[in-house]
Amino acid sequence: MPLRYPRLNVTESDLIAVRADSQLFEFECPQCGQLNKQSIRQVVMNDYFPCFNCRSGINISSDDWRARIAELVQNLREINLPKEGQST
Repeated sequence: MPLRYPRLNVTESDLIAVRADSQLFEFECPQCGQLNKQSIRQVVMNDYFPCFNCRSGINISSDDWRARIAELVQNLREINLPKEGQST
């Protein structure tokens, strides 16, 4: 059975397909406005990050955030899928 991540319709094979360790997800700190970046894998696996600037907590566990992350992974997966007739 493929590994699934909580509250997301994302499998480990999705993360491999979208190169989740090298693709970055950007989000703004609600406290100081600093743009923060984490790998997609880290964002899928965690709900909370400290801001790189002010160290306040950034919570990305809301359904809205999780839906955005799942959509991003799906869009990247579609971009990275070989076109019909192409090999990988």
